[in-house]
Amino acid sequence: MDLVQLRYFLDVAETEHVTKSAQRLHVAQPALSRSLHRLEDELGSPLLEHVGRNIRLTPGGRLLRDRVAPLVRALDGVAAELAALDEEGERTVRISLMSASSIAIDAVTAYRAAHPGTLFKIGQGDRGFEADVLVDTVPATASADAALGGGKAAVSLVEDILAAVPADFPLAGPELSLRDLEGCEFVCLAGSRRFRGICDDLCARHGFKPSVAFESDNPSVVQRMIGLGQGVGFWPEISWGSPDRSSVRLVRLAEPDFQRRIVVGTPSRTRASAESLKFLDYLAAHLRAAGFRTN
Repeated sequence: MDLVQLRYFLDVAETEHVTKSAQRLHVAQPALSRSLHRLEDELGSPLLEHVGRNIRLTPGGRLLRDRVAPLVRALDGVAAELAALDEEGERTVRISLMSASSIAIDAVTAYRAAHPGTLFKIGQGDRGFEADVLVDTVPATASADAALGGGKAAVSLVEDILAAVPADFPLAGPELSLRDLEGCEFVCLAGSRRFRGICDDLCARHGFKPSVAFESDNPSVVQRMIGLGQGVGFWPEISWGSPDRSSVRLVRLAEPDFQRRIVVGTPSRTRASAESLKFLDYLAAHLRAAGFRTN
């Protein structure tokens, strides 16, 4: 018993006429009759009986029709569903935001406005998320490979890391050194976030250890806590944008190496869709326009 036999049987069950079904199915009538007889032999039960010049289903034939018809309809729909799934996959951009998430979401919003048929699946802070596009951060001195693991980088950009201090923080000049922040309580990202690791390494390089009073794995919480005057912190100049200047002041650090690198690209072992590659180029241009520097 195969699918062709079942299709033939269902058509005859509908027309109750072998000749009409042969014409509809574009097969010779003898071939159709032989197929029906083989099906009856395989099942060991008559499925059709003659009534004058027509035929009708036996009780066994009605049972087979009722059981098989939904299955064949479901199988007929599989090809269309698979085609739709492939089409959706080609229109879907899977993006993993490990860093610069706010500005990347701005790019997603603008891209969708221009390409409303594009779908996005976004993973944030999840290194297990299977993505076509990855936005991550590494030390400014590191290569893009450190983030992409052998994948292809579309752009590798640098931004300064500033000190974020309360608006009334006493300043002796246009910049601060780490020593000016000794004794201050720090609000920081949690240690699991790469930006935190970059800042800790830079501080250690200069023999400075921040006194951490608050930490969170959510950048928005860190920004808010600094704004509420709960401490000082480190602030990526472009990624986090401008704070409320009535409560927070951003000051450049005297240490010139306080920078980080933002890497945008496709991870290794990823077959990115054409739409993902288009968005990748768009995102790279968006970041450059926002003020990130090539270096």
